[in-house]
Amino acid sequence: MLKIIVNSDSHLHTGEDLSSQIEAIVQKRLGRFEDRLTRVVVHLRDEKGSKSGHNEVVCMTEARPEGMDAVNVTDRAADLLVAVNHSAHKLEKKLDETFERLRKK
Repeated sequence: MLKIIVNSDSHLHTGEDLSSQIEAIVQKRLGRFEDRLTRVVVHLRDEKGSKSGHNEVVCMTEARPEGMDAVNVTDRAADLLVAVNHSAHKLEKKLDETFERLRKK
């Protein structure tokens, strides 16, 4: 099973249920890379913090390929799970490209 770590700022409340949903999204997108990754870290923050108005969640997702530098992507959305899903999708594409380049060498 892929090791997934979820971190959030003090303005976002990610309990067990939400953390489980986040982990499921990441596992679905990146699980096929689990033999090549040491871990995936999901960093979440509310751009607006305690200010009024619409929320803007920033999701920075970082994959740690074994023996390589970290691979990072970022996405923003009004909804936390949308930001996580988009970020995981971007990271999936970036890892595909990274591993394909290595395979061709």
